Amino acid sequence: MPGVSRNIGSTDRLGRASPAFVSAQRSLQQRAFVAELAQLELAPTIAFDAPEFTPLAGAAIAAVPAERLGGIWLRANPSLQLLAFRHPVDVWYRTWKDGVPAAVPRPQRSWLAVYRRDDRVWRQRLTQAEFTVLSALAAGRPLAAALAKAPATAKVREWFAEWAQNGFFTARRRGPATKTRRRDRG
Repeated sequence: MPGVSRNIGSTDRLGRASPAFVSAQRSLQQRAFVAELAQLELAPTIAFDAPEFTPLAGAAIAAVPAERLGGIWLRANPSLQLLAFRHPVDVWYRTWKDGVPAAVPRPQRSWLAVYRRDDRVWRQRLTQAEFTVLSALAAGRPLAAALAKAPATAKVREWFAEWAQNGFFTARRRGPATKTRRRDRG
């Protein structure tokens, strides 16, 4: 929103410590689940407070000739958080938000993307394969290296169409990022 500062600060500083604080509470029952829940509850604040960005249009990726796609690097939007959990915290959280009582679930791996689009924060469940590919891209791996982590049966085109629609990437480039060298002026 114009005129609204995203970097409020105090909520972010205090909130970032909450998952670690919960994890350190030895007497807390279901501590691992509650710590993951704290991480899930913090994620929207981090996504909302992330710097502004312009999403990369899906057409920008589609315009790259197939023989050059492997050498493309994508930059993740600064609000994108990729979260891996040992419990299905997102399922539990949505059930709780709907007012339905729910017991603490048994461990079951789950993966989630939390991101901002059009000044709203969204959560998107991911498969382990999607999480693995997105994590590689977010870590700065080239597209070919990231896609090599996907199973042969993966519906990669569908993934990228959805990720582009959701604004997961902000830029593409042909080659690794170059580091800016500091020059001595003395």
